Formats: sequence, C-alpha cells, structure tokens
Amino acid sequence: MRAVLFVLFLSMSLRLFSISPFQYLVSFRDKQGSPYSLERPEEFLSERSVLRREKQKIPFSEEDLPINQTYLSQILKFDSVRLRAKSKWFNDVVIEVYDTSVIQKMRDLNFVKKVEMLPSSIHKSDADNYDKWNLELTGLSEQTADHYGRAYHQIHMLGGDYLHDVGYTGRGMLIAVIDAGFTGVPKHEMLKKTLAENRIVANRDFVDKKNNIYSHSGHGTYVLTLMAANEPGVMVGTAPDASFLLLRSEDGAYEYLLEEYFWVEAAEFADSAGADVVNTSLGYTEFDDTLQNHTISDLDGLTTRISRGSNIACKKGMLLFNSAGNSGTSAWQKISAPADGLNLIAVGAVDSLRVIADFSSRGPTADGRIKPDLCAEGKMVVIGNVDGTVSASNGTSFSSPILAGVGACLWQNNAHRSWEEVKAALMSSADRVHNPDTNYGYGIPNVIIADAILKGKAIRSSDESPWLSLGPNPFDDRLICTYNSEASSMAEVKFRDINGRLVRSSLHRLEKGNVSYLLLDGNDIPGNSGMYILELTINGKSTTIKVIRR
Repeated sequence: MRAVLFVLFLSMSLRLFSISPFQYLVSFRDKQGSPYSLERPEEFLSERSVLRREKQKIPFSEEDLPINQTYLSQILKFDSVRLRAKSKWFNDVVIEVYDTSVIQKMRDLNFVKKVEMLPSSIHKSDADNYDKWNLELTGLSEQTADHYGRAYHQIHMLGGDYLHDVGYTGRGMLIAVIDAGFTGVPKHEMLKKTLAENRIVANRDFVDKKNNIYSHSGHGTYVLTLMAANEPGVMVGTAPDASFLLLRSEDGAYEYLLEEYFWVEAAEFADSAGADVVNTSLGYTEFDDTLQNHTISDLDGLTTRISRGSNIACKKGMLLFNSAGNSGTSAWQKISAPADGLNLIAVGAVDSLRVIADFSSRGPTADGRIKPDLCAEGKMVVIGNVDGTVSASNGTSFSSPILAGVGACLWQNNAHRSWEEVKAALMSSADRVHNPDTNYGYGIPNVIIADAILKGKAIRSSDESPWLSLGPNPFDDRLICTYNSEASSMAEVKFRDINGRLVRSSLHRLEKGNVSYLLLDGNDIPGNSGMYILELTINGKSTTIKVIRR
C-alpha cells in the first residue's frame, strides 16, 4: 500500500511540478459544415475589416472562415486535453495533453488531417526574475520647449512632423500592437488623451487567456508610447491620434516556440477587428529548449510559423512593421523571424547621425532577399516608461513602432491606396533605394517624398542630385523640397520663367544632419500659373528642374 501511494504521489508531483505536458498540432481537413459563408463575411469579420478588404479589392477566402466548432469540440472532449492556440488561417489547433494515448484516437477521426508532436515548453526556474530584453534605460529630464519633447529628432528624421503639420496624426487609423504586455498603460500620463477618447478599442491576452495584459511586461508600454504618447513638451509619439489594439502573444518570462502560434492568433484577431497597421517588436531565433531553435536556413520567409503567418496577414490588407532584431553583435548576427517575412517591413536601427547601430540585425534572408527593409532611429531613442517618465534606450523594438506610427499617418493621408502601395512608396522614398545593402536595407524613408509618390507627384531632381527631391509637380500653393544636408547652411531658391527672367528669389536657413524639408509658399513661389525653371543651391550643390504652377 505504501508503494502504491508513493507511485501515485510521484505521478502527481511530476505532473504538477516537473514535467511539462506534451504539445501537439492538430490540423483539420476542411471547414465543411460551417455555419458561416463567404457570402456573409460580416458574420465573422468586423465591419471595419470587411470595408478594409473591399477598399483594397481583396477577396474573402476559406482562410477567413472560423475553425469548425464541431471539430474543435470533439478534440477537446478527450481526457486531459487543453487548448493552447488555434488558427483559422492554418485550420489547426495546438493542444496540451498528459495522456498521449488519446493522440491515436484523434488521428482516427475522419476530419483530422494530421497530428504532429511539437517540442514542449521548458520553463526557466527563475522565470519571475527573468527579463529577456535586459534594457538599459537612461533617465532624461522631462520638459523641453519643443512640442515633441525630446522625441522630436526620431520623428523628424522620417519627416513625420510634416504629416502632423498638415493635419495627419493617425486619426481614424487602427494600429495593432502585438507584444509582451502593457504594464502601467491604464494610468499612464502620456496616454491620458488616448484613454479619455477610448482609442484603446480592444485588448486580448493570447498567452494565458486571462485577458490581463496590464499585469505583465512593460515592453509593450514602451512600444506603445513611441506611437501614442501625447504630452506636449514631454513626449509626443508618431501617431498620437490613432486608435490601438493591445495584444499579448509573448511570454516575457520564457522563450518557446508556442509563442509563434500565439502571434498568429493575435494577427488573426487584428485582421478580424479591422486593424490597418500592425507593429510587432518581437523576434524568434533561439529558445529556452535548444531543440526548438531556428537555423539561419529557416529565414526564407516560408519556413517558420510566424513568418508564414505574417505573409498571410499582409495579404489580408494590413501593413506590417517588425523589428529586425538586436543580434548584430552576437554570433547569430542575422535578422530574426518574422523579419524574414515576404511582405512585412523589417525595421533596422540607426543612431541620430543616421549610422547603423552595431546591435541592429543584418540580412540577407536565407533565400537572398535584402533585409532589413528600412531603418529608423533606434539608438538612444526617447521612450515612455511605465511610470510616465521618459528615458532613452536602444533597440529595433523602438525603431519599428516609430516608423509604424509614421506609416499609419502616411496611409491616413492616402486612404485610397493599398497596403502594397504604401509600402512601395516608403521603400522608394528611402535614402539608399538605389544602393541597398544588408546593413541598412533600402535605408531611411522620407514620408514627405512617399506622400508625394502616393499622390503621383513626386520626382527626384535628377540622377546626379539624389540629395534633393521635390513635389508635388505640378503644384498649387506650395512646393516641398526635401534635401540631405550634412551641415547648417543656406538655400538659395530662384524661379525663372521660360525666357530665363528671374521671377522669385528667396533665401532659407537649413538644418543639419537630416533629410528634412523646405516648404516654399506665399512670396517664395510665382504668383501666376505656368511653367518655371527652379534653381536650388544648397551647400554649393546646384540643380535645376522644370516645375508647373497650376
């Protein structure tokens, strides 16, 4: 009797304290018998999601139909089965079981296509004290005279302040933030306006399903403030008037493959809720259990679960931004999944002088594609702490949302365009578009140029003058010149008529060290419609181009 009790106690102890349950991926053959129909998408997608698809002429497909609930119910009826994740896009579920004898019974079901064993999650013993990011935060004095506070440079590098100046601050755009948790958000000083206007429209926890996303990591809070902060003089983010979905797919205490399945589920939720833009400041290469590790050859955009999911998410009409990774100085060095995705924008990190950060992960992908796609400031950038103060920190976790917020404002200003067109404009506007590499990708985008591209009016002055672009052309009451100036200087602007007579002349002081913009309006431009020759001289560099005043 004592031996029997010991065996029983040992079994219970192994289950409760030592052995992780076995994990399996159950794939279904079809979605037959579903009560839903592709003719009635409003029954399984939000109105916003349906409108986004229709606007971009994206057809509904069987991927969009929910998993057959009857199939799922039969799987969950087996003893000791626990649902961990599900995906309508892949038509499968991840389950945990202690009694593996039920697996063959599942395989025998006529609606089950396949049952595969997944590597089980092995948790760290010191998980409560584990911080996978190990961020260094440098405290900053809060108040400055600038509207953006100390965050001005990181938005100005991309030209995002121009979009704000002309009224595009993300209003009406829905951004999904998929991250590890959002500690401090409900009472965050910089997010008071967002909260007061109910612009955090939904939140979900896909890790433990308890929907308590505010009690875990603060990593998502840092990311969110880079877009949503709105405390003038302290910090204003890149999309301060946007609305947000806060979704937790990452367990900050562990690193295991199941998190990629959680991410896909979160991306499906974002799609169904009607998100326009998705930011993910996460990436996966190596796991707590080394048997789960990815290899460099996996980074082909078609192998890892999360990268395949990102490909689908974009095809549903969402614009995805993802951190490239912080492995530039490690043995791995390369980007992480899903930054290798075929359709998303992988964002690297540069410093304030536009030099690639040493930690920023490099490309290319395993199949030879250029990565990262674009870069934004990610070294010593200003973030909002969970307590409402500001700090400076490093990481592509931060360059990605900075660009994502600007991208949302760009799309707001060009709402008739598709996600593919917005992405293409961002890529085409970047400063290394003619000479991309595996450090910077296509470089740092300039959304002033991207905006003009989307309006069909952007031009570069000439191949010999890649430092200058202008638009729109033809123009009405304003002409925007974007330039690359390495030092403070003066710009001399002259307009001549077609006979060479000087019509307008003006001088403008330029900032240094950035691609920035020069707005010509009022007395700077000719008063009458017609064709003119614009002569622009900056730092001894001159160019001429024909422009038309309507």
